[in-house]
Amino acid sequence: MESLTSSGSIKRSKIPAFDRIDKAVLDWFTAARGQNMPISAVILKKKAMEFAKRFGEDNFKASTGWLDKWKQRHDVSHKKACGEINDVRDEDCDKWRADVLPGLLEKYSERDIFNADETGLFFKCLPDKTLTFKNEPCHGGKNSKQRDYI
Repeated sequence: MESLTSSGSIKRSKIPAFDRIDKAVLDWFTAARGQNMPISAVILKKKAMEFAKRFGEDNFKASTGWLDKWKQRHDVSHKKACGEINDVRDEDCDKWRADVLPGLLEKYSERDIFNADETGLFFKCLPDKTLTFKNEPCHGGKNSKQRDYI
């Protein structure tokens, strides 16, 4: 594979040693970012190891060096997600209240249901940084308000 650099010289790019893993990770990453999922380096490396195991590639290591080269090959960078462009739609909330919530509540007596909204530990908040394609705008979403009480 060859490409022209900004100075007009030809730059040869090598095919990655584990091309099948490389492509599978890129496909997964593209789909996940299409759903506005924040992807950290740790998540991407774990996904790469899952694909390596699935493909029987015992010699593959999802090292920092592998990740740096993968990001460079596919024009991926680490950005801070900002804003709440993908808020949950009101229709989805209404549907959840009508279809899902009653099934959850029927398992409990009324005396066991209470609101402790002002206390708790936010344990499902999404990271505020993500890997994303360099030319892709990066927007955050609403953080989870699910808490664990201590």
